[in-house]
Amino acid sequence: MKKRLAKVMIASGIVCVLAALSLFIYNKLVSYHAGKFAEEVVAELKKVCYPENTDDQSQLSDNNAEADNNVSKPGMDTLTVKEYDFIGYLSIPALRLELPVMAEWSYDNLELSPCCYSGSPENDDFVIAAHNYSSHFGFISNLKVGDKVTFTDVNAHRIDYRVELIDTLSPGDIKDMTSGEYDLTLFTCTYSGQARVTVRCNRER
Repeated sequence: MKKRLAKVMIASGIVCVLAALSLFIYNKLVSYHAGKFAEEVVAELKKVCYPENTDDQSQLSDNNAEADNNVSKPGMDTLTVKEYDFIGYLSIPALRLELPVMAEWSYDNLELSPCCYSGSPENDDFVIAAHNYSSHFGFISNLKVGDKVTFTDVNAHRIDYRVELIDTLSPGDIKDMTSGEYDLTLFTCTYSGQARVTVRCNRER
């Protein structure tokens, strides 16, 4: 009886390990494909925003920073790429991330790209949601106060933000998430799914 029980326990352990490994591999593949999708979309957005120089966007952005920052309220026009509508892209230098931002939030859209959850850059109540893939918002908890975050819309208007606060909210704190107290909010699920990592940013004035 003891031997049979031991075999059952060993078999159950092997099944659990294999299930965990399969889930890990699946998540890695999903993150990889989401990262590739984001990379391709950002490249397309840059072609439209900066048609004369798409090879060295960082240099171009630095050269045009003063002019771009004079545009205080870019609109929410969209550009269709790969059959999805995007409002622009997000740059987070500290995490070496450039990510497109879809115009409409949905669970299906989040599988591919960060999405506008609520608000807008124009109204300084912009909230962006993304999955915790390593290629999306999986490491935003590593950001520090003062880190730079930039949003560039499809009309090449750029807004520079600075991180003000890294917080954790419960899934039900929708009102706090969208209160508009900060100009830009980025959020994603923790790996347990029981909380939301929230990064609050304000414009550089």
